[in-house]
Amino acid sequence: MTMHHCLTRLVELDGISRIAFRACNGVHHEGYPLDADGTCLVWGEGGPLAPEEPLRIPYAAIDLDSFSGWDTTERRWRALHWDAKRGAWSLQ
Repeated sequence: MTMHHCLTRLVELDGISRIAFRACNGVHHEGYPLDADGTCLVWGEGGPLAPEEPLRIPYAAIDLDSFSGWDTTERRWRALHWDAKRGAWSLQ
């Protein structure tokens, strides 16, 4: 699977109200994936200090092993894991 496919599936996740991840440069992002446009993840930061315009984070700057999501059913952060065989994200 390509990074584009992986991040497109992230945008489609159900039951997750917020997502957090660490960029390869160590910067923590928390908010909402808006789109995966082929080269960048279009990302809406959350919180009172968030910029008004979405961020465009290049695929190469994303650490896929650092994703977690707020599970709305269990009301807690859970690790998100990309399962390349299934082509889907799963909560850990």
